[in-house]
Amino acid sequence: MENAPDIEHLQRATSEGRVIITLDQDFARLDKQWKDAGKIHGGIFLCLPHLQGEGSIGRIVELCVTYCELIAGGAGTYQDDVADRITFLG
Repeated sequence: MENAPDIEHLQRATSEGRVIITLDQDFARLDKQWKDAGKIHGGIFLCLPHLQGEGSIGRIVELCVTYCELIAGGAGTYQDDVADRITFLG
């Protein structure tokens, strides 16, 4: 899906029950479009612009793992804190 439009990525992730992890700020617009259309998605982890460049992928993974550990430990739930939301990673 390397060259697929963003909407197709969101559709596929939703159909597979997955969260999108992206640096693409267009997903904030897509989130609004989906909500306006009454649709829900599996969640969007939107990485802030400073998380680009050398070494950034490691930081993004750390943030995602921390988020998963917090939910697994009972500090939140997928349904309340991830599903159908944008989570800004930074």
